[in-house]
Amino acid sequence: MSIAGATASAYPITNATPVRSGGWYQVAVSNGAGATLSPVVFVNVVTNPAQVVAMGDLSAGQVNRAASVRNVTAIAAGAQHAIALTGEGTVLAVGDGLFANGAANVPPGLTDVVGISAGSFHSLALKSDGTLVVWGSGGGGTGAVPTGLTGVVSIASGGYHNLALRSNGTVVAWGDNTYGQTAVPSGLTNVVAVAAGGLHSLALKSDGTVVAWGFDRDGQATVPFGLTDVVAISGGNGNSLVLKSDGTAISFGGLGQSVRTASNVVGVTKGAYLLLKDGTAGVLGGSLPSEWGQVAGVTGGDSFTVMWRDASNDTAPTIAAQPASQSVYLGQSVTLSVGITSGGISPSYQWRKDGVAITGAT
Repeated sequence: MSIAGATASAYPITNATPVRSGGWYQVAVSNGAGATLSPVVFVNVVTNPAQVVAMGDLSAGQVNRAASVRNVTAIAAGAQHAIALTGEGTVLAVGDGLFANGAANVPPGLTDVVGISAGSFHSLALKSDGTLVVWGSGGGGTGAVPTGLTGVVSIASGGYHNLALRSNGTVVAWGDNTYGQTAVPSGLTNVVAVAAGGLHSLALKSDGTVVAWGFDRDGQATVPFGLTDVVAISGGNGNSLVLKSDGTAISFGGLGQSVRTASNVVGVTKGAYLLLKDGTAGVLGGSLPSEWGQVAGVTGGDSFTVMWRDASNDTAPTIAAQPASQSVYLGQSVTLSVGITSGGISPSYQWRKDGVAITGAT
């Protein structure tokens, strides 16, 4: 998709943000004799320090609430695992403890990664040289990258299938095809982004239109008539989500094959998650904690939500109400409490007795 006004030999990116600035770039240089395309380059915007916060069913060890990490550029979540891409081009992974499918077992020595995606029980990484690495299990051949697949600039993983966008605007798909989710429509070209739902696939074309295929029981692969001016796409288990250039997000499919909308949106991610103009995260048909501010990315797996935020402006908590010394009679109960003012979100607590941490007193 051409960048309006970007017609000089240099293209400055100011006030970079993950949603607006991150992605792949290429320049076409032309004169009267013809045109030449540059190689593809990637820009990943690093959030450092970052805070990863999760909620929901975390019993598989997907994310420890309020975990602090550094140099985060992207996150992705599968059924029971989550992965993060760092600014150094490495991948961190947690979870999968209930199933042991290997989706959180990052291959040793994996570096130079510029993009990540997560299926139900597998993970996918895009390297800067346009090649792919996949690990975990998921059936349907999700672990077998098609032979000779190179020149990839963007990736997306569904439940048990994968999509790869090549720099020439074509799409390659592999994995489970029970519902036609890897049957890329014949003649599909000029694609600038791909997205994968649980059992369906989406492609965004350079003219702002959307093409969808695969499982369509809930209308998730039926693009609303006249939908244009789309700048971003995402897929969920039973719905599709698109973002228009005016900041309107539109979800189609899902329960009752309904069409739902939201405004003031700057990014859409897996399922029905939204990045909002005010720096918070939202979700169509539900709510997220109101204190989640300075959000850089949000996504979700089966029954859990994970997001990462810019923690550079956070400050240490201060104690506004101190614990009080007390005397009690033998056999009575006593409760100690504290009130705080936090300069961040999701503070943690650990009570101690005689300088030793008390197990479970958090």
